[in-house]
Amino acid sequence: MTNSMTAFARKEKQAEWGQAVWEVRSVNHRYLEIVLSLPDTFSQLEPLIRKQIQACLRRGRIEAKLRYKPYPNKAMPIEIDEELTQSLIGAYNKIAHFAHTNTSLNPGELLRWPQLLKFPELNIEMIQPELMTLFSETLDEFCKVRSIEGNAIFELLNQRLIKLTNLTQQIQIQLPQILNLQREKLFARLNEIKTNLDPNRLEQEMLLFVQKTDVAEELDRLQIHLHEFKNLLAKTQAQGKQLDFLLQELNREANTLASKSLNAELTLSAVNIKVLIEEMREQVQNIE
Repeated sequence: MTNSMTAFARKEKQAEWGQAVWEVRSVNHRYLEIVLSLPDTFSQLEPLIRKQIQACLRRGRIEAKLRYKPYPNKAMPIEIDEELTQSLIGAYNKIAHFAHTNTSLNPGELLRWPQLLKFPELNIEMIQPELMTLFSETLDEFCKVRSIEGNAIFELLNQRLIKLTNLTQQIQIQLPQILNLQREKLFARLNEIKTNLDPNRLEQEMLLFVQKTDVAEELDRLQIHLHEFKNLLAKTQAQGKQLDFLLQELNREANTLASKSLNAELTLSAVNIKVLIEEMREQVQNIE
């Protein structure tokens, strides 16, 4: 199974203790990099989250974020620090006296003062299991998205793999004819030269020429690499790095094929092979 390294998932839950939202997203990366963003209150969850991510993912920059809001849309048992409130009122009255003003105090201004309101303490032990369950559901959804996108990449790669295989097979079929045409053209050119040439030496040069322009070996290696690519693509384990390496090898053989070509048709085929390889490489960069 082919998995993409890019995905996003979001899960939300509301309960008596408040509202929690998990978001998990990922982008391409050579290795597995985990970046967590948690409220300080839930920092103890970090080792558990990392362990779950490492158990099901192999590559990519994974960003997991938790947003928590206590008691959404619900009246909360809020307490007021009465001593602090009295101190603030007394300080305001003194300032008003010194400023010689009769402006009355707006109670809403007091609410801006830090720690004036006391919220009930959070029961972390009660909330933690529910938050981890919600995270597991988010991670499962995230992995499904990676799998769906990976299947789409698999189809694109498979289509190009078929085109590459057909193209190399066509070149192999046409290769004897191409070499004969090159040989005939060279002989015709040599016959135009009004110079006495040693037939034995000419035959030796022709043999060297054929060896230098014979691309059968490159075509064989292309077929071998394509077969390995197809087998690797069908494996269930993470294979992005291996596929990228095989594409480098394919590109190297395509370059050699193009450099040996003395025929416009063969050159065009080599260029088409390089284009397909580059398209595949762009897709492989997204594979886990």
